[in-house]
Amino acid sequence: MVRKPLEFYLVPKPRRTFGIGLIVVAIAAIVLWLVLIDWRQYGRSKLVDDQLHKLQSERAAHMMSTQSHQQTDEAKQWALVRVEKDFPWERVFRAIERTASQDIELLEFHPDKINRTIVLRGEAKHVDGLLAYIQDLTVKTSWTNVHLTHQEKVRHGALETISFEIKATL
Repeated sequence: MVRKPLEFYLVPKPRRTFGIGLIVVAIAAIVLWLVLIDWRQYGRSKLVDDQLHKLQSERAAHMMSTQSHQQTDEAKQWALVRVEKDFPWERVFRAIERTASQDIELLEFHPDKINRTIVLRGEAKHVDGLLAYIQDLTVKTSWTNVHLTHQEKVRHGALETISFEIKATL
C-alpha cells in the first residue's frame, strides 16, 4: 500500500463538488416546481369533477321529474281514453229513442262521462208532455235520479213552448 504524504490531505479539494451541488439544487427546484404545478392541476381537476358531478345530478333529477311528469300526462290521457271507451253510448241512444215523444223536441244533450250523468235540453209543447217525458225516462230507461233542473216558457211568434233541462244519472 502506498502512503500519501500529509500535505496531500491539507490541499483543498477540487471545485467539482460545488458544480454537482448546484446541479442537485437545480434539479430539486425543478422537481418542487413540477410538484407545485401538478398540485394546482389536481385542484383544478377536482373542482371540474365536482362541478360535472353536480350538473349530472341536476340533469338526472330533471330527467326523472320530466319523465314522471310525462308519465303522469300519459296516464291522464289513457284514463280519458278509457272513460270515453267505457261510456255507454249505445244505452244512451237507445234510451233517447225509446222515450221519443211528439210533445218533446230534444235539442241537445251533454254527457258527463266521468260522473256518469247526462243533461238533456229541449222544448216541450206543454207541461203535461214534459212530465210524461220525465216519467218515461224514469221508467223506460235504467237511468236514476231523473229530475227537472230548469224550465221556462218561451215564445216563438204565436207559438208558446216550455224550454227545459233534465239531469239524470246513468
